[in-house]
Amino acid sequence: MGYCSDVVIALTDSATRLLKTIISHMPEDHEVHHLMDIDIGTFAEILPDELNDKNKDCDSRLVFEGVKWYDGHEDVSLIEEVLMSIDEENWLFTRLGEDQDDLEQRGCYYESDVYIRRTIEW
Repeated sequence: MGYCSDVVIALTDSATRLLKTIISHMPEDHEVHHLMDIDIGTFAEILPDELNDKNKDCDSRLVFEGVKWYDGHEDVSLIEEVLMSIDEENWLFTRLGEDQDDLEQRGCYYESDVYIRRTIEW
């Protein structure tokens, strides 16, 4: 099965618009389209017409549960490259792996209200 993670990527308006535009220009058989099909966040809800409306606030979240987030995968690499090409204040990447101590957070979009909370269930 492989190692799976939960991933949330919070994007500002400008970052959402950029990533949506890049994905829309990718070939239909690119793996990123499959990844977008399993997004349960708000990114998918933003329609192309809304991207043309400069008065529409398009900040969003990509949310993936139980995804194989490996460097070298075509879909993951594309998203990582886009994130690395824009100012860190426009995105926040958060990943929780299967292992208790496997967590990662990068970027500086702290107004996104995405944070890690650990609890003990009993």
